[in-house]
Amino acid sequence: MKHIQNMKTVLAIAPQSLGSATAAEIEVDATGYNNARFLICVGAAAASANISVCKVQSAPTTGGSQTDVTGASIATAVIDGDADDTVHAIEVDLSDRNIGQFLSLVLTSSTANVIEISVVCILSEPNVSPTTAALRGLTTEAFA
Repeated sequence: MKHIQNMKTVLAIAPQSLGSATAAEIEVDATGYNNARFLICVGAAAASANISVCKVQSAPTTGGSQTDVTGASIATAVIDGDADDTVHAIEVDLSDRNIGQFLSLVLTSSTANVIEISVVCILSEPNVSPTTAALRGLTTEAFA
């Protein structure tokens, strides 16, 4: 197995146009993994668009009460109208047992100006290697 196959990819926020709202996040079940990296992908951003909140929260159970993960946030001035076509990352060390295994990325825009955004979470350092595309979080997979 190649190292890149030893990961799971999860959609954390579906692609959307965000303006004056909080993005609809998708809970990420990180059970069995020791590292999570959220990739915040920014497309077109209106000149005065601004993300006012960008942070990871966790809970010990699915659907549980989420709390902020210390240090797992991006300064609000970083993702703004000048962030067209950029990728930002937040990494969470899940070997810290104080962090719950059910993660969400909270992303809020404070202006009506639209920013195109999506988030993928890559889970790595598994306890047991995923052996199929589905276990790696993929609908389809091709090898060259």
